[in-house]
Amino acid sequence: MNGADRTAKGGLRLDDVKPCAVCGEGILHGGVPVFFRAVGLEYHVANAQAIQQHAGLEQMLGEAAPLARILSPIDTISAVASRQVDLLVCLDCPTRTTVAELAEEVANRET
Repeated sequence: MNGADRTAKGGLRLDDVKPCAVCGEGILHGGVPVFFRAVGLEYHVANAQAIQQHAGLEQMLGEAAPLARILSPIDTISAVASRQVDLLVCLDCPTRTTVAELAEEVANRET
């Protein structure tokens, strides 16, 4: 269930339906409203050198710092460190957990 594929096709395929990643119940167990969240999580590693170079260019340009984005040869400040994990979360569960806790739970399930 790639997020780009899901958006391009206009919705979630029946084959991709799974229980809520937080409570484990069906994603529509709450009844009405019939909304749920499709969440994609992936870890990134910051490229400290690229960030420092870009920050230096911004400092050199002073008041014209917005030009740094145009003039900078750097366009990527991180690298993907893990594959994207797509989750379904029922409407009530985001009030019960944080994204960090959810990511840790998913990582523990995969190991």
